[in-house]
Amino acid sequence: MGHSGVTCTAVHDGYALTKSVGRSPVGGRALNELMLTWLDTASGARVRPRHLFRRTQTDSGGWAVEDLAYPKTTESFNHYHRMLVAQDFKESVIQVSGTAWDYGEAGAASAGGTTETMGGISVANIPSVNSELPDGTEVGIGAERYRLGECYFTPRLATGFLPDSSAKLPWHDSALLEGLAEPKG
Repeated sequence: MGHSGVTCTAVHDGYALTKSVGRSPVGGRALNELMLTWLDTASGARVRPRHLFRRTQTDSGGWAVEDLAYPKTTESFNHYHRMLVAQDFKESVIQVSGTAWDYGEAGAASAGGTTETMGGISVANIPSVNSELPDGTEVGIGAERYRLGECYFTPRLATGFLPDSSAKLPWHDSALLEGLAEPKG
């Protein structure tokens, strides 16, 4: 598993079987983009780069967030730092299911995911975990923390991860996904 994709090769007696090489464009970068999109849309949180705000402790013991202006920073620089925040968030909360994930008949095609189960438990009943963004915003993430991790193995799950199923996925146009076999239960 890497930043720009995943490669899997079978090895027999110490030799790589080159005809068995499998590739997928779903890597860390794609999952970071997906996490950033989810944070911006579904969670309602505003992901701010660390250099655009300052947190100071108030006299009452709380925290005050003050926006800072750096007019000469480029949009790509700001996006890069937003991606770093999304990557930190992803690495702290995302998990891969320890039990079988049953995609149900509808799979992830519907954002509701009512037929999905994980180890016999309805995905809708998975408890939420809270995490904090650098500006102090608390974000709760439930079944999405497993669904994003499962995107490594079943990229079509990403369509149920985002609230707007028509949103463009980071690997949407990749020819590597054509004919990609889904995992067998």
